[in-house]
Amino acid sequence: MDTNDLDLETIAAFLDGALDDRERERVIRTLGESPDAYDLFVEALGHRQALEEAEAEGNSPARHADDALELGPSGESDGPKLVVVSGDGDTGSSDAQAPVLTRLPTWVPVAIAAGLALLVSYTVLREAPVLDAGSLAPNAVASLPESWDVQAWTVVRGAGTSRLDEDDLAFRMGVRSIDLDVALVSDRSEAAAYLAAELETLAGQAQRGQPLVLQYRAVAQAARSDVVEAARMASDAQGQLTTFLTPDRVRLGRWVGLVRIAALGNDTDLLARLGDAGLELEDASTLSPGASEALDAVTHALEGPAPAASDVVAASESLIEALGG
Repeated sequence: MDTNDLDLETIAAFLDGALDDRERERVIRTLGESPDAYDLFVEALGHRQALEEAEAEGNSPARHADDALELGPSGESDGPKLVVVSGDGDTGSSDAQAPVLTRLPTWVPVAIAAGLALLVSYTVLREAPVLDAGSLAPNAVASLPESWDVQAWTVVRGAGTSRLDEDDLAFRMGVRSIDLDVALVSDRSEAAAYLAAELETLAGQAQRGQPLVLQYRAVAQAARSDVVEAARMASDAQGQLTTFLTPDRVRLGRWVGLVRIAALGNDTDLLARLGDAGLELEDASTLSPGASEALDAVTHALEGPAPAASDVVAASESLIEALGG
């Protein structure tokens, strides 16, 4: 298999969990490197989801050969197709060699989400954070105000929010990923489920965000029943943010999000460490003058051995409002 291309038969095998470890990792790497392969993968997932929705409505395509789903180059009748077999084994297609995608088990989206975490081995964009939600002092987490997870924006799942540009989207998801981490660290399962659902909605706006959609959907589902497993899934998803979104904006969002949480919890030790660690952006020139001033205000508020928490909260929330879209 060419590392820069995937065919439908390989994608079908990948979705069915039929590839060996070496081939599966090569598929995952290709999805991160090839936009064409990624688009084909998303199209395959879309057809699988359409099948599941049809079956949920009692109108299963698997009962009707005429309803078989086919994937192929747009406007072309030949070439490989991805089809759904009917109950009697008829593919509904005249192509004898067409790869077949049957209805997938419910675990497949989660398995795909977990597998995509391997992409971090093949990209230089991901950098392990020095400080994260686990760095918060327990008393700081316990003393967070009731409105700690309320940001300047509002996202209601399914409400049709206005579309964000890629930079604003990456920044907002960076901030919200920290909020999700805090909810999971503090065993706030309802908040975690809501935040994961919000991140799922935001990921749906990203040009190549389908893997993140699957991952955060899995986190939202797990959050109410198994916080430990949800935290593991959220960590995998966080590792993918800089792969599929603007890296600088994700890092900036996570940094200022943690600064805000540390200030709200009056964790002066972590604030001092965050000030010492600083934030290195690859291209700060992409920030607007207003955002640059807001960032300068945050770094200034962090200066000194004992930053004033109230000043840091105000400065960080101003930056979040300026860049969050």
